[in-house]
Amino acid sequence: MKIFKIIVLLILALNFSCNNQKQKKIDKLKIWEDLQIAAKDKKIDYLLTISNDILDCIECNDGESRIRKEDFFENHINQIIQSKEGYSVYIEEYVEKEGYDKIYRIGYTERGNNGRGEISSTVYTILEGKRGIQFQGVIGIP
Repeated sequence: MKIFKIIVLLILALNFSCNNQKQKKIDKLKIWEDLQIAAKDKKIDYLLTISNDILDCIECNDGESRIRKEDFFENHINQIIQSKEGYSVYIEEYVEKEGYDKIYRIGYTERGNNGRGEISSTVYTILEGKRGIQFQGVIGIP
């Protein structure tokens, strides 16, 4: 039941974010492309440096919504390695954490059962600002 509430809150938050008039959509994001290369090359020190101490990842921690970044990159690095090329990027203004003024939401959508099943999305979040970049984690939306 706790996971259901979290998923509902995340869907509402994403829906609210998608309706933000200051939101922009782009096709490719260099920050994400660089993060993908670092993950594939297993550059764990770099990934730890650019990541929040606690990451979002519902599928990673026995149904809990948060996981320590060290645990994430030790046991779940494959969660961020994407073989699919097509993704969407939404950029919004961000004011919730000092030193960061943009939030990027990188989304991959797939349809199960050879394109006929349910649609699911995987969304990655990265902050950017004067303090650099900060990977926030990954969420799945069934």
